Amino acid sequence: MSSCDTSDARGRRNLAIICLGLDSGLREAELCRLSVSQLDLERCRLTVRIKGGNDGDGVFGQHTVAALANWLAERPAYAAPGVEAVFVSIGGDTPGRALTPSGLRCIFRRIGRLAGLEQGFSPHDLRRSFATMSHKLGAPTRIVQVAGRWSDVQMVERYTQSLSVEDMAPYSPVSHILNPDT
Repeated sequence: MSSCDTSDARGRRNLAIICLGLDSGLREAELCRLSVSQLDLERCRLTVRIKGGNDGDGVFGQHTVAALANWLAERPAYAAPGVEAVFVSIGGDTPGRALTPSGLRCIFRRIGRLAGLEQGFSPHDLRRSFATMSHKLGAPTRIVQVAGRWSDVQMVERYTQSLSVEDMAPYSPVSHILNPDT
């Protein structure tokens, strides 16, 4: 997130993409096809066409609301007439049009290089991080499944396979008995 230069519109758009993807677990295609009318900043909710053709709901936090509001305030200056997509191209071959999954991957490669991520950075990394971080922060697997719009809990298990035994430390029963305030 700190690799997004928020002094310009491109950086504010990119920060909004990262925040929304990480907070809601949206797939890259869902990020690209999300329309302004599908966002409810007041209620911190969204509805988007998901894999399989159905609509799915998502939620996000107040920091994401702020990032989205900053981008949406200037989006009209960049969106082509009639384009409803939240995230539009700034420059490139299709200025003002909805970002495509391949365009989104290009943006992420650029952000990854700026962040010094040697193994790269992709939109899908946000979905995996959404699952893993939510789980580490104490969200039950079933809630992660519902929030990430996975049809099967086994997918959540697959996405969180990077969890390790060290991730159990904050949940130590003895620590909570002896120091219940932590």
